[in-house]
Amino acid sequence: MLICFKAVHQTLTLVNLCKRFRSRSHKLCFYRCVLTIQLLLMSFISHAVSVGEAAPEFQLSSIRDDNQSINLEKFKGKVLYIDFWASWCGPCKRSLPLMEELYQAHKQEGFEVVAISLDEDPKDAHAFIKNMNITYAAVIDKNMETARKYGVIGMPTSYLINENGVVIWKHQGFKEGDIVSIKSHINKALRH
Repeated sequence: MLICFKAVHQTLTLVNLCKRFRSRSHKLCFYRCVLTIQLLLMSFISHAVSVGEAAPEFQLSSIRDDNQSINLEKFKGKVLYIDFWASWCGPCKRSLPLMEELYQAHKQEGFEVVAISLDEDPKDAHAFIKNMNITYAAVIDKNMETARKYGVIGMPTSYLINENGVVIWKHQGFKEGDIVSIKSHINKALRH
């Protein structure tokens, strides 16, 4: 527990130092480093959800409308792909539009996607999903509580959840060839 408090204190100290940077690009770069450190620390402190376990519940604000919240319960009975991402994440810029294609192709079959942003500024996340024409659910995890519950240590990290709320597949990172495997797992889940 002492390690946890020290990690939080050190992270807050780094965030305060970040405020001294004048340039937005320096602040963004520094924020990325802090976020990476936080995710790594959280992985040592928390339990990462595994395949076969119930997906942890969440209730997060929509990126499009602060007054709307989205929770896991809303997707009960559907196959759900949860994707943790950030607007500055290079692989996320490639994966989210491809997930939009999969969403459009399978939404009539009971397939849903929730993109959980770990951006510091919700405006960055909103601009990203608007520019990429993302229509599926997109929420913001401002304090990274949901990322901690899931044991996210890098981005993008995705979880495929069956209609009973059980994690049936987990995927970290993204490169172009990964979409074939992602499609295969989604199709298998929808046909089950």
